[in-house]
Amino acid sequence: MAEPTHHLTAASLAVGYSPSRPVLTLDDLAIPTGRITTLIGSNGSGKSTLLRTIARALDPLGGVVSLDGDDIAHVPRRQLATILSLLPQSPTAPEGLTVRQLCEFGRHPHRGFLKRSTDADRTAVDNALAAAHLEELSGQRLDELSGGQRQRAWIAMCLAQQTPIMLLDEPTTFLDIAHQLEVLDLLHELNRTTGTTIVMVLHDLNHAAQYSDHVIAVADGGVHSRGRPAEVFTTETLREVFDVEAVVIPHPVTGAPLCLPLPRASNAAAPNAYSRQTGASNL
Repeated sequence: MAEPTHHLTAASLAVGYSPSRPVLTLDDLAIPTGRITTLIGSNGSGKSTLLRTIARALDPLGGVVSLDGDDIAHVPRRQLATILSLLPQSPTAPEGLTVRQLCEFGRHPHRGFLKRSTDADRTAVDNALAAAHLEELSGQRLDELSGGQRQRAWIAMCLAQQTPIMLLDEPTTFLDIAHQLEVLDLLHELNRTTGTTIVMVLHDLNHAAQYSDHVIAVADGGVHSRGRPAEVFTTETLREVFDVEAVVIPHPVTGAPLCLPLPRASNAAAPNAYSRQTGASNL
């Protein structure tokens, strides 16, 4: 595995769309290099806004995002695109584009202006299509694909970009459970074999607990908690961040936190009662 070399940090960061109403403010932020970090929080809590700001797709309202100690705003965009890739929540592509053509866009930062594709570019695209299981669909137009197939095509484009940092906003959107796990397994393998730093937004808490090394929970305009999954996924965190009562137990196979939300009608004391009956831990 290659040694990770690029570091993302932020200081005194305020993110949002109106200077008078920031969505999130953070005193400090350090993304663990070479690991998988997942942002969790309720709808509208600012997860996607934070991710876009880290990626320089959105200017911060205050503070600085730094790449290797330098203000990311001062890094030339082509250079930045060889280090950091972003898959936004609702990406769009020109009409009539095929899967392979979309994937080839990921190679543009590595080529000079109007330069032809090299053997290395073609190999990177081939490998990305294979990793996303899209070889047979490479000639298909994006508008002819299902939502899940299109999502995999966008992920393939990010893979073809071959950046040491990948930021993904809800990468499992539109995917059925089998393809969700396929994508998450792919990202996990990429991280473990190449040292790629991955930051993603996920709504499925159990997927976040299973596939993350580091979790950042955001709520009430700031960071509620951060740390290893076992440190973040607690009954208290789920109550305070998502306003749900839940039981949190170790997964019987992997040992990762397993979050079991309770129906709203359940007694608030149910998690403790469940723990006493089963010996389960709330981690």
